[in-house]
Amino acid sequence: MTTPLTALNHQSIELIEEHIRYLMAVMGFTETKVSCSCKEIKEHLGVRQHLHIAIAAGSSGRILIGTHGTHLQALQHITRSLIRRQFKEPLHIT
Repeated sequence: MTTPLTALNHQSIELIEEHIRYLMAVMGFTETKVSCSCKEIKEHLGVRQHLHIAIAAGSSGRILIGTHGTHLQALQHITRSLIRRQFKEPLHIT
């Protein structure tokens, strides 16, 4: 088991992108582009990291989204679960 990470850096963002690309390929979306960005947002309780994940699926985008967004919601849930296991501190993911 790997040691949980405490903060996002360039290397961890690249790893997240790689995992999502792999997950997309397993699901049959072979021509997708994945990009992640991270910002720190100041809140009343301190600073929180916010991870934004963008997936461009081209003509397969409608299939990825699914009816009423159900496929996309499922992908978001799986992605959040995988990423949150790797980080000690809370991480907001969209």
